[in-house]
Amino acid sequence: MRVAERFTRRYDSLLGALQEELLNSTALMQQLSDQFGWVTRLANLTQGTDGALRVTTVLSKAPNPSDPSAPPDTQVTVQLFDSEPLSLTVPGHIPWDDPKFMEMVAEQALRHYKENAIE
Repeated sequence: MRVAERFTRRYDSLLGALQEELLNSTALMQQLSDQFGWVTRLANLTQGTDGALRVTTVLSKAPNPSDPSAPPDTQVTVQLFDSEPLSLTVPGHIPWDDPKFMEMVAEQALRHYKENAIE
């Protein structure tokens, strides 16, 4: 009988430790989902699509009246995946044909998408 009680206590102890580990793991998984769930949604949206980032409009803004010699900023309207169209501004010193231009547009659009997905 003592051996059975000892094994029962040991079993209960191991079961309690396992339950605690599972609760900690579940809490960690929830925290990661809250923080990085937008990545999963983004990955699901990219499967089978023709393009993730669609540029719909590129317009040069009017020159700044206080400094007419400065190049005017560029207004870009893009749509990233399933989001609403988003208007972004690229500084005028970056020409449209510079790879930095599209890099900046994509970076701003992704940052905005991520902020909205977390909310």
